[in-house]
Amino acid sequence: MRIQIITSSYPSHHADATSAAGLFIRDFALELVRRGHSVIVITAGRKKSYQGDQGITIIPVSWLGGDRELASLSFINPLNWLVTIHFLWNGCNKAAKITRQYGVERSLCMWIVPAGILGWWAKRKTKSPYDAWALGSDIWRIRKLPFGSWVLRKIILNADHVYADGLRLQSDVQSISPKVCQFLPSSRRLPQPVPNLAPLEPSDCIHFLFVGRYHSNKGPDILIDAAAKLPPPLLEKTRFHMFGYGVLRDELHSKVRRHRLNRYVLVREVIEAQELSNYLSRCDYVVIPSRVESVPVALSDAAQISVPLIVSDAGDMGDLVRDYNAGFVFRKGNSTELAEKLMEAVRSDPSIFHRGVRSLSTKFDISETCGSWLNDIGLINTKLV
Repeated sequence: MRIQIITSSYPSHHADATSAAGLFIRDFALELVRRGHSVIVITAGRKKSYQGDQGITIIPVSWLGGDRELASLSFINPLNWLVTIHFLWNGCNKAAKITRQYGVERSLCMWIVPAGILGWWAKRKTKSPYDAWALGSDIWRIRKLPFGSWVLRKIILNADHVYADGLRLQSDVQSISPKVCQFLPSSRRLPQPVPNLAPLEPSDCIHFLFVGRYHSNKGPDILIDAAAKLPPPLLEKTRFHMFGYGVLRDELHSKVRRHRLNRYVLVREVIEAQELSNYLSRCDYVVIPSRVESVPVALSDAAQISVPLIVSDAGDMGDLVRDYNAGFVFRKGNSTELAEKLMEAVRSDPSIFHRGVRSLSTKFDISETCGSWLNDIGLINTKLV
């Protein structure tokens, strides 16, 4: 089957960690190819060039926002409205053209906005069906904009199938439209850690890992504030490794200096998959301090390598970690409570959570996720190659 994936974020190459959820989308596309389908990806042209994989055709759409992802644009700035309108205009025309040119039989819009707008237009022009998948920020943010709920409702109602990558998000989607929305988790395949790696230094410390965008929604500032609240004797027993990119980067560096945490908190650039896997294998906990969230890929990454979690109760994270006894949970936005959980973690043995984390990992399997979608559209018996 000729399948078109429409997205605003896709990696320029296999190790492009700046594409965020785009890494999951690439793994999903590769799984489709493995099952014998041809895949066309329409994406915002944030990168200068794209290195495609065998069986995947990448078609960029003109994008005036530089290497900023759509989710990070502030709509208070009128120039960002122009960037968005330019992308939607070109993207809608491109999606319809490519649907005809390649004989696309089905489109999967990742995510509801903006990809769903392109999928809706292509269906309107070509009658080719599309499915829409909600990530979280595409729903919560757009609802606040003028006519946002109307746009969301139109995309959802016209989609053949609608999905959400979180259970609470599933309820939010169904509150917008009477259309049935199904839970479908997002995850990716990490490479296995390199064997026999030396432990992180100092080897007698508890090592905490944060991986994500340096954006207010992801809460990296909350983690630094929590570290600053640790009693000095406990702080000496910790190290915080932060990897990411985004608008808060300079502010985070300033915060580390202001709190005199330079010895304990390392704020770094993005981390590629192999290096991330290596870090996960040597860290004691992954911290996800999000203010706004569904089920982030960082959670499934940690579960995949059996690393205990310290998460806020945003989205489904708190319920998952509690239900599986996979770590600690704190109230979102509360750095004092996070500091208390960090202290508990320092005093605890992380191995008490390993069994729960391994059980949690069974919920996130890219092959099963892909198979579920293919089953919904009547293609479960496609071959694996």
